[in-house]
Amino acid sequence: MRQFVKMIFGLVIFTIFIIASKPAMADIVHIERDFYVYNAPVFGAQRIAMFEPQNVNVIEYGELGWAKINSSFGDVWLRLYEPQNSLEGRVIILDAGHGIENSPRFANYVESVKMLELAFLIKDLLEAQGATVLLTRTNQHDIHLTQRVAQINIWSLEYLRQIYTNALHIALHDDNQTHYIVNQIWNIEWLINEMQNVLDDWQQYAPIYFNFPFDRERETAINPVLHRIFQLQANPIISDNFLMISLHSNATGTPVNTAIHGVDIYHMSNDNAASEYYFANYANVDANRNFAEILIDNIDRIGIERRYIRQGNFFIIREHNLPSVLVENGFHTNEANRTLLMEPWFLARLAEAYEDAIIRYFVVDR
Repeated sequence: MRQFVKMIFGLVIFTIFIIASKPAMADIVHIERDFYVYNAPVFGAQRIAMFEPQNVNVIEYGELGWAKINSSFGDVWLRLYEPQNSLEGRVIILDAGHGIENSPRFANYVESVKMLELAFLIKDLLEAQGATVLLTRTNQHDIHLTQRVAQINIWSLEYLRQIYTNALHIALHDDNQTHYIVNQIWNIEWLINEMQNVLDDWQQYAPIYFNFPFDRERETAINPVLHRIFQLQANPIISDNFLMISLHSNATGTPVNTAIHGVDIYHMSNDNAASEYYFANYANVDANRNFAEILIDNIDRIGIERRYIRQGNFFIIREHNLPSVLVENGFHTNEANRTLLMEPWFLARLAEAYEDAIIRYFVVDR
């Protein structure tokens, strides 16, 4: 009897082992449209072939709707579906560099014109995904850098004020909580008014609130008003939902070196000697670098080579504490880069590279 039990137990274990070792059956999915297959589940992957509508055997699921299938070309990838409303609740600030009055130009290329075109293309794509998209300029008129940053700070403060206002309606029957929320709203409104001063008269107020003009002796400490704004922006309610991108194209100095090409992305760091005395507790250093890595790879895949990701000390990313990068989308002094940036089809593709990077940043890599 004991031998019989052992035999049955052994058969059960063997059966479980066989079942566990057997590859899972592939999911059969019907694709109702013509579709492309690619060599990898990433933006800008090599397109291998196009198929007519048919059933496919999915052997692996990836991120953002990607799936691996077995085909006559071997194992390939396709997009089963496009992510929908994946950026609901996110706020993307796009800063199209310069303005027509102060724009770098080279061989019929005008940076401010092309970067604003790119900003609107990105805006359309992101809004279709449910994002709120804010532009620091919406026409070719130049907006002073200090006013752009003041507006960026106001947008984030208004967002937080709305969060507290919504919470106030829930806490009406709790006197202690109501008192706290009201004080927070009052404080935020006061900070908004301080930034409004810069919007109204940047020449008078920008030197008060910002490191402007830039202190090359590195003796300026952050203004207490701005420091308080930085503290509020470090709140995950803000930092997890905001992203600021400044859009530029690059140029070499004089004499122009037309051979230099590629994408550079700059972000704030807390070990930058040029700003460590001013402020050295930026909340999103890792997030900035992460987004920059995703984006620069996307742009490299569509035709403008990756150059550098660097820490920077640019005003547009220094004077707030939001996740942010400044992107030089190639060199307009290089013929190959400039030719691409002047092509409508490439700007559309570049906008898609930004869309994909932003979705990955918020949806996949969080």
